[in-house]
Amino acid sequence: MKAKLPIPFLFFTLFLVSCSTMKQQALFDAPADQEIPEGIENFYALNIFDGKMNGEHWFSKPPEISTKKCLDITNTYFISPELIASNDVEAKPSMRWKWDKKAGDCSWMGMGFGWDGWAGKDMSQIIDKAAIQFKVRSAKGSLKSLPLAACFEDYADNQVWIGFHPQVIENGIITDDQWSNVTLPLAEFEWENAQDIDMTNIKQMIVQFEAAGDIYVDEIKVIPFKGGFTKRIEVPLAERFTINLDGIANEKSWGHAKEVEFSSFKVKSLADSDNLYFLLSFTSKTSMKNKNKDGSVWNGDAFEIAFSTNYELSRKRSFMQTTDRHIGINLEDYSVWDWREQKAVKNVTVSQQKNEDNYQFEIKIPLKSLELESFKSDVNYNIEFAVNQSSDDGSKREIQYRWNSPSKEGFHVKPSLWGDLTFIKIK
Repeated sequence: MKAKLPIPFLFFTLFLVSCSTMKQQALFDAPADQEIPEGIENFYALNIFDGKMNGEHWFSKPPEISTKKCLDITNTYFISPELIASNDVEAKPSMRWKWDKKAGDCSWMGMGFGWDGWAGKDMSQIIDKAAIQFKVRSAKGSLKSLPLAACFEDYADNQVWIGFHPQVIENGIITDDQWSNVTLPLAEFEWENAQDIDMTNIKQMIVQFEAAGDIYVDEIKVIPFKGGFTKRIEVPLAERFTINLDGIANEKSWGHAKEVEFSSFKVKSLADSDNLYFLLSFTSKTSMKNKNKDGSVWNGDAFEIAFSTNYELSRKRSFMQTTDRHIGINLEDYSVWDWREQKAVKNVTVSQQKNEDNYQFEIKIPLKSLELESFKSDVNYNIEFAVNQSSDDGSKREIQYRWNSPSKEGFHVKPSLWGDLTFIKIK
């Protein structure tokens, strides 16, 4: 039964309010107590698994085979010897993954994570800026590899995969005495085999189990991570750089550039609306020798640069596209050759500064000479540097040093061997 307010009392109350002096206050004077959620760009669904299984998680249970013979995933509390020794009763919840595909002649085995309440997640803007990280610990002994693979699946059942190869394991080993990070960069997924996946509408992440294993998994998160496992260079991009091409490189502009180093060679790079600039430094006890011309400039002392100009192409492509470029600079006569266009590049300025055994080359390449437009900032291109060293008699190339692919030849035909390149705009 509702209580009724007497009319005389209501009138008296309204009279007091109307006679009072009201203090004005701005609507947003008080500080907001709402915390801004942690995110990467505009992506905020960072927590995939925090230690407790719930309705966002599933794993395969073949009806014809006892689950534990193939795949047994359980919630557990991992208590280490250190916790027992210190009488510390607090232990974080985790999962234990125990599987053996051969034990029960098991078919496909997997686990799914439909995090963020199974909502469709837009991960399209963080492919080159994030990774999936697992906290992992061996149940017994040490592991140098994990027979696992992971994929993202969209709501149309399209998938993109990555394997848990040794490179994803922190320090290359997982032990039973401490937690290790297993990191899967989004850029390293097999995008070339997943042309139809909709990264704006991701349903879940799936882990596939092969062979056998026994590990603890503490937490799974999306973390900030630039690019993939390839080397990365960020090149300053300005409307105009003022550089006196004399080989000395004492201009303020070069102070913006970050140096990359491979073997004894150091390279700095800059770009503006009209030119690409490179600074190559190294030590050599012999003078530069290269009598080769045109497409043969590789067969002596030379500096090679291969790079992409279309940031929308997959960096894992195994063949060159028409928008990819590969040029070589003869370090004796400074001639420049474009292997993609099969012609000499004109109007390139090369200057050398030599101090005892120390060489330094400043190089300016007009974009017009390569028939290129200016580059975009904050997107991912690719690049590879190589320095060719001549034999003592100058008759041939003796060895080639490469930046991103030091142990793998073939960068001149395989962009998948190039490093990552991002232009960063500066004023």
